[in-house]
Amino acid sequence: MKKLLLLLSLTLAIFACTQQKSRNIIALGDSNGAFDIGWVMKIDSILVNDTVKNYSKGGRTIGFDNLGRAELNELKMMESQLKDADSTLKNIDIVILSLGTNDCKACFDSLQSEVPSNMRKVIDYVKSFPYSNGKTPRIIWLMPPQVAPDSMLIAKYTGISERLDNLIPKMIDVAKEEGIEYVELRPVTTPNFAEITKDGIHFKHEGYNRMGKVISEKINEKR
Repeated sequence: MKKLLLLLSLTLAIFACTQQKSRNIIALGDSNGAFDIGWVMKIDSILVNDTVKNYSKGGRTIGFDNLGRAELNELKMMESQLKDADSTLKNIDIVILSLGTNDCKACFDSLQSEVPSNMRKVIDYVKSFPYSNGKTPRIIWLMPPQVAPDSMLIAKYTGISERLDNLIPKMIDVAKEEGIEYVELRPVTTPNFAEITKDGIHFKHEGYNRMGKVISEKINEKR
């Protein structure tokens, strides 16, 4: 009987050790995160033990008033989003940012030099926010996914592929300099791109499934 109880205790201990502690995750992104089939919904379905709170919104940029709207400027939304998440979740373990595509719209062509510094400001704000538990969360930045050539896009996206070609390496440099984690989404969204994109910017289920898989893998990496 004692051996049975000991075996049961050991089994329960091993089981407890192998269980993934639930995490509170917030997502700050654009339309690819806001859609009901987007990458946020995909990671939410994969990371079943975690809580994912989504603040993504279509059209959002890192630091520009897209369409003249302040609510589409992440820099101007950070304070309210983090305050809400902190008061609601009490403990924020991971902040995922997925922004940069809309910063490369044609209307922002002359402002491209500002994007890396705006990205740095966003990261620094996440780091310096006074979290109620006193702990700074992990920060993961998702680099923009693949986009179509101009021939497939409407006018407001003209030149976006070339601008992203120039911007993404700079964004990666900022991520490295700031010591945050990042995920490159172009490699997983480039194969069979024409089949998985909806309109050259957004994606069908398969595209978001690919994103959800690599993002979840990054979240689950041992640190």
